[in-house]
Amino acid sequence: MIWLDAIEQSQAIRRKEVSSLELTSEYLERIGRLDPSLRSFVAVDTDRALAAAEVADVQVQIHQEEAGLLHGVPISVKDVIDVAGLATTHSSLGWGPSGPPITNQPSRRAAL
Repeated sequence: MIWLDAIEQSQAIRRKEVSSLELTSEYLERIGRLDPSLRSFVAVDTDRALAAAEVADVQVQIHQEEAGLLHGVPISVKDVIDVAGLATTHSSLGWGPSGPPITNQPSRRAAL
């Protein structure tokens, strides 16, 4: 499933061919296996990603027709975007962790 584009993944979630939790777990497994050599991710928030996937799956079960176009599709967030609970380093050791936790809605969304 990870080879499908985001729209195809979303459609598969809506058709219940795959759950958001399964898709997120597949991405996390791949990140865990490949990132030590690729070093593509500054941080991987596994717990929050899995929790968000579980919530997305429940929401799809309850309100399938109301789910947004990419509802349940895992995303990664570049570390130039503030995310509550994670350091914003701008991919540079010189920046170090940024200031206080972010509380605005977009930054609270779970990301890989």
